[in-house]
Amino acid sequence: MTDKTKDTAADVLNNPFALFETDQSVEADGIELDYGAFYITVARAGGSNEGFKKALADKTRPYRRLIQEERMPEERSKQLLRETVAETVVRGWGSTKHGDGKMVGKNGEAIPFSVENVIDLFEKLPDLFQDVYEQAQKVSLFRANEAEADAGN
Repeated sequence: MTDKTKDTAADVLNNPFALFETDQSVEADGIELDYGAFYITVARAGGSNEGFKKALADKTRPYRRLIQEERMPEERSKQLLRETVAETVVRGWGSTKHGDGKMVGKNGEAIPFSVENVIDLFEKLPDLFQDVYEQAQKVSLFRANEAEADAGN
């Protein structure tokens, strides 16, 4: 190697910081998941989002024994996770039809953003919940270099 070695795409991929370093402010403030006609803003489910980790631990504490014995009812487990994500991960939503803070309902009505309405939407659309939760867990969406690139730095 020479002193004039340039970073290549392969070099960046060999750097663990490029692959795993996240921007803690982005993890907390959130990113926008664009679904075309609507969006949902989410913080990271994990990472530096201590609120998510604490809330999940608090909600599952009464069920610790059932969880350890693998006897936790699946529907109760899903409900606790939906509630935790709605309370600590989803930061907002909006739609092209109704604007920021309002989701489009099944019959076209505006649904204002609230934790209760997020939980209700997730219960009615479990596949949407699954996608939002999976996206909120992805390190790649909260990487420091990705955040800088998105900001034009």
